[in-house]
This record gives sequence, C-alpha cells and structure tokens, in this order.
Amino acid sequence: MTANSYYLFANNQMTRVRPSQKTILAAMSDKGDKMQEYIKTNKVNFKSDAALAKLFSYYNSL
Repeated sequence: MTANSYYLFANNQMTRVRPSQKTILAAMSDKGDKMQEYIKTNKVNFKSDAALAKLFSYYNSL
C-alpha cells in the first residue's frame, strides 16, 4: 500500500499536513477565512489528490 505525504509551504516554513480539513486549515491559518470560504463553496474532497491540488493552487494564488 502506498501512502501519500502532503507538504505545505506557509508562513515561511514547510509543514507536513494530513489530508483533512482541520490540519490543512490550521497550516493555512494566515489566509484562513478565504480558505474556509473556498472549501465550503467548492465542497473540497480531502481524499482526492486533484481536489487538494486545486486547493493548494488557490492558496498560492492569494
């Protein structure tokens, strides 16, 4: 079985995150309100690599 690891560069540091709303929002706390709105509007599936890629792309665009 293959396990994926996800990393997020935020607040000038690289952080390993689990693919869950709670851990990702905690890591993206500097833009939390906008990220919560994006997640709610787009009904992000945290088990989907494609959905997470779009979420991270949105975060990087802010």
